[in-house]
Amino acid sequence: MISTAGIKSPIEKYVGNNIYNRMSFKLKKKRVLNPPEMWIRSDAVFESIVPAELFTRAHNIIRERIRKYSNDELLGQPRSLLEREGRLSGLLIDETDGNGFQFGLSRPGFAA
Repeated sequence: MISTAGIKSPIEKYVGNNIYNRMSFKLKKKRVLNPPEMWIRSDAVFESIVPAELFTRAHNIIRERIRKYSNDELLGQPRSLLEREGRLSGLLIDETDGNGFQFGLSRPGFAA
């Protein structure tokens, strides 16, 4: 089973899975998103077009990119860089250890 917790809309059909009951609604009522425990899963129903390992790696990258960071987490790397270098610039941030920061100048996942 592929874990996709935290991802808004995983398209598991790429790996041959089908998921029902993600949402429910009654006439003249608002739609309700059901929790993952209520979803009805059917694994390996279709022929996969993407290997499961590649699908899982891609969703792990997506999950990391959509992760919410606290202010301390966001400012930790720039603070240490400022202490070490005595200044901050976009170039310094981009050249720092390849991980990048999460405040708009660089993004994790694009590093080599």
